[in-house]
Amino acid sequence: DDWCVQGKNNTLSFPSYYIDED
Repeated sequence: DDWCVQGKNNTLSFPSYYIDED
């Protein structure tokens, strides 16, 4: 989804756990 793409593009803004979700 769009939010997922935005999260990947803004990895610096997201915590490590968000990346772990991927």
